[in-house]
Amino acid sequence: MSYSLNRSISATHKEKRSEFIGYSKPIIKVNDVNIFIKKLKSKHPASRHICWAYRLFIDDKIIENSTDAGEPSGSAGLPILNTIKHHNIVNCGIFVVRFFGGVKLGKQGLINAYKTTAELVIAESVLHKWVPKSQYQISASIQSFGKIANVVQQNDGKIISDMTLEKLNLLIELPVEKYNDFKTEFDEITQNSGTIKKRSEHDQTKEVRK
Repeated sequence: MSYSLNRSISATHKEKRSEFIGYSKPIIKVNDVNIFIKKLKSKHPASRHICWAYRLFIDDKIIENSTDAGEPSGSAGLPILNTIKHHNIVNCGIFVVRFFGGVKLGKQGLINAYKTTAELVIAESVLHKWVPKSQYQISASIQSFGKIANVVQQNDGKIISDMTLEKLNLLIELPVEKYNDFKTEFDEITQNSGTIKKRSEHDQTKEVRK
């Protein structure tokens, strides 16, 4: 089972006079990471490092990335990412701001400190069951509107927007695991005359920016 976050949380860990401030952040696209890093740099201008990792569900696959941000290779970003993965969290970024206290921790000490900070942040977070979903543009005869709307609901989906004029034109969201069942029923209702087109993350991002 996978999980997601519904809000940002912070937690602090101290190790040999170094201070580590961790932040969890719900994210839906890579640019969310860049925006939040800029906010943290502005909030903590005296920090030595801002290390991070994220896991995103984009176009039906998990995208992961992390950075050590100047710390020794593998000592910061990877421990944060592995902690996120251990808890099966998606659409989430964890950012750790470090203030150097004058005592070197060594690579293993850094690994433990960044891992501990990430664990503290997750422990303070409220996790929700997460189900992978995708959006689809569907078109069919307007006479089938009611039946198709019912099938969307029966498959735990929802109508995102209704652009119907002379012809049924809906943007819907469905759990990925329900798509095949929906398509079978959709084809039966429309007698294979309707169309279903999956929307990519890129398409969704463009719509948000308008």
